[in-house]
Amino acid sequence: MQSSAIADDEIQRLASLQGLKILDTPLEARFDRITLTALRMFKVSISTITLVDSNREWYKSCHGVSERERDRMISFCGHAILTNDILVIDDTKKDNRFADNPMVAGPPYIRFYAGVPIHSIDGKKVGVFCIKDTKPIKLTEGETYLLQTLASWAEVELNINELTHILDSFRKGRMQSVDKDRIGVLLNRLLHRDIIDNLRSLRVGFNMTISEDEKVKYGINEDMFDHLEQLIFDTQKVYS
Repeated sequence: MQSSAIADDEIQRLASLQGLKILDTPLEARFDRITLTALRMFKVSISTITLVDSNREWYKSCHGVSERERDRMISFCGHAILTNDILVIDDTKKDNRFADNPMVAGPPYIRFYAGVPIHSIDGKKVGVFCIKDTKPIKLTEGETYLLQTLASWAEVELNINELTHILDSFRKGRMQSVDKDRIGVLLNRLLHRDIIDNLRSLRVGFNMTISEDEKVKYGINEDMFDHLEQLIFDTQKVYS
């Protein structure tokens, strides 16, 4: 088994993670609705929003697993956080890095993994949005884009407090250059992944895959998408 490496900017990365003040907080519907969406849309058994701490991976949201954390050194997300785009493992048993991983050889018997790094608003990789399954899977190009869109959505939620503060400062004429730099980092990633266009695809996917009971439980409705689109448009105004 190949343990995950440590990033060169690990100290700064961990500082950004701690700055989010989200580690070891309770489950929240706004995050759970994203992992639920992935679970239903990709027909997989596990989806998590994972924050990679110094010695552990901790799940801010998890569907398909009961525990909230695992050892970082055996984690798949520990590898994914080092990538610049996405880590996809079609079949873990055919990958020498993971074939004898305890999570492949034993519960939850992972055979497929796909993870997209998620960032703090200052650009540090603090976690991973991922899906996993007990059977091999090969994602299509379209599915890859949708997974990246869900990761972007998780990234917005992760940074919502600072993002809201910056937008409020902008409206009141108290914008600082450092704020604009931070918001630009996030915006560039969102636009690179065409999140606005893909949100429209997610709307369709929601209606096809999410039950009415789940929509009620997790607060899923059209207003939620409208709010997310408006937030991104407002962000664009700040950076333009």
